[in-house]
Amino acid sequence: MRYYEESEERFHKCGIAEVDENDRIISMEEKPAYPKSHWACPPFYIYRKEDLALIPKGIEEGCGTDAPGSFIEWLCTKTTVHAYEMKGRRYDIGNLESYEAVKREFGEK
Repeated sequence: MRYYEESEERFHKCGIAEVDENDRIISMEEKPAYPKSHWACPPFYIYRKEDLALIPKGIEEGCGTDAPGSFIEWLCTKTTVHAYEMKGRRYDIGNLESYEAVKREFGEK
């Protein structure tokens, strides 16, 4: 998945992808210092069986293991990966403060 992120402050907290006209990821970087696009990639992935078999090779070749986007970043250099646009808003509830903010926005439903 990918969504258009306007906030440059948030670029440093997620993976940022460059995509072509067919939604193919040209490049991806996890938490970049200098993002190449506004396409943020939340960790919503669908893997093919053959891609999962590449995980050990990715780790062997230095793929980071602390963020799920690190594997996708590496995988884009080995095979075709697509990122489909996510419509609407995305809410990050990675900590208690952000969770409480989302609760305030939606109410106690």
